[in-house]
Amino acid sequence: MINDRNDSGNGTGDADSRTRVQFWFRAPKIWEDFLEKKAAKEYCSKSDLLRHAFRLVYGKELEEFRINPGPRNMSDGDCPLPNSKNLTETVLTSTPILYDFQADPWVESMAAFVANKSSTQTQRVYRLVLKQFFTFITKHPSGVKQSDIIRYRHYLEHLDRAPSTIRQHLATISGYYSFCITRDLTLHNPVKGVNRPLVGAYNNATWLSKMRARILLTQPDRNTVKGKRDYAILVTLLLTGLRRSELTNIKRGDIQIRGERIYLTYTSKGGMKLVRDIPKRCWDVIEEYLNASGREVTEDSPLFTPTTNAGERLRHYYGKNGRNGQTSLTSEAIRQMVSCYSRRAFGEKFKVTPHTLRHTAGTLLRKSGRSIEDVQSFLKHRRIDTTRRYLHVVEADDSEFGECIARMLDL
Repeated sequence: MINDRNDSGNGTGDADSRTRVQFWFRAPKIWEDFLEKKAAKEYCSKSDLLRHAFRLVYGKELEEFRINPGPRNMSDGDCPLPNSKNLTETVLTSTPILYDFQADPWVESMAAFVANKSSTQTQRVYRLVLKQFFTFITKHPSGVKQSDIIRYRHYLEHLDRAPSTIRQHLATISGYYSFCITRDLTLHNPVKGVNRPLVGAYNNATWLSKMRARILLTQPDRNTVKGKRDYAILVTLLLTGLRRSELTNIKRGDIQIRGERIYLTYTSKGGMKLVRDIPKRCWDVIEEYLNASGREVTEDSPLFTPTTNAGERLRHYYGKNGRNGQTSLTSEAIRQMVSCYSRRAFGEKFKVTPHTLRHTAGTLLRKSGRSIEDVQSFLKHRRIDTTRRYLHVVEADDSEFGECIARMLDL
């Protein structure tokens, strides 16, 4: 039973308030039911939903805290390892060291190094990694030593970061210092000689059997616009092997019908423009969705747009703020959508991502008897070694490959 006394002057009133809040969050089953239903609607987990709800309420205060978190209790140049793996990662909320951008060639080189990358996604990741590293190390770039890099690697290991993530961080930092060497700012790369964790490429990659792929495709309700859209996305990922980042940027004008062939122009990983033909079955389900959407579709209209009525700021984060059909689904929204249908079809333990569907496309194609060179062409891998590592077991005709997968799935 909750004590409703309103004591003042001795702090017990605040304690009672906290008790009431904890009780409200803990006790009613309706809260769990609401979270589960809302999370399914928003294509996210319950923890994602709570985290973004927190940001909606306290976002402004959080931003102010990131700018001015208060004094840091540590000696000069010292940034000790955390005592617990469950702590809040203060690196991301600490104040970065501020330098004079105009006068400091190291900082200007950092901006140039990031801007030199052709992919906006790569730029975003590099910017985040460098900010996190220099916030952690609390040193000017010119003063970083090899021991600092090793200390940062231990920090990432202490946070249970995946080996691939640690390698990415070290590679980014190394790339920055190599860039500085070309600008005659230094003769030494402090990352050189630092051991990097071994990563087996695609060792943990999963793919769907024909039966599981068919089950996944039955999950969207094709009597609704959203179901038609989601089904079209799943079919497109399975029959073309596209990455989700490639799918999100496709516009209606990027698909052209020329005689009996249907061609898709898209921007691939690395920013390269590619043209490929796609199977007719893929275009049929896309056209069915576009006709059912009821929106005015022009050459510049995004192919897949939001359809839900979530709160405006949450819609904006997940890419569901349609803006009259002129805003594309984000890459994150597609990931959450695939994950939602995966949980519905196979439960929590068997996880399916958009990349799982790309992996499935390549694996099914290989199992159909196609050569590894055909699979490389279909997935647009630059190196055949990547394709070999990618598989479990264009000169070529991409649409024929997609039709082959469609036949295997009885589509």
